[in-house]
This record gives sequence, structure tokens and C-alpha cells, in this order.
Amino acid sequence: MGVLRIVQGTAVTHPFGDPDLDRADELAFRRRVVETAVAALETEVSEPRVFEVAG
Repeated sequence: MGVLRIVQGTAVTHPFGDPDLDRADELAFRRRVVETAVAALETEVSEPRVFEVAG
């Protein structure tokens, strides 16, 4: 089984967050992760691609 879309999070132990951020920044970061994941699903790919979360 291959993976074609990878959304790069902060770390394996915190895939959808960053414990070093305050509450407001953490929520904004989580939103960017989800937006990046949706964009990754909308993107046609034929080989593995890493999508990095902006900001």
C-alpha cells in the first residue's frame, strides 16, 4: 500500500497541533493543517507528494 499525499504536521506525537503555541495560535495552526489536508485531497497526484502547512 502506497501513500500519495502526506500532510506534514509538527511531529509524530503532535500531528494536528503544536504544544508550544498558545491557545489562539494553536487553533489557527490546526485550521491551517485541515485546510492543507483538504487542498491535498483536491490535488491530482501520480506519485508521492508532501504538503507542508504554511506559517
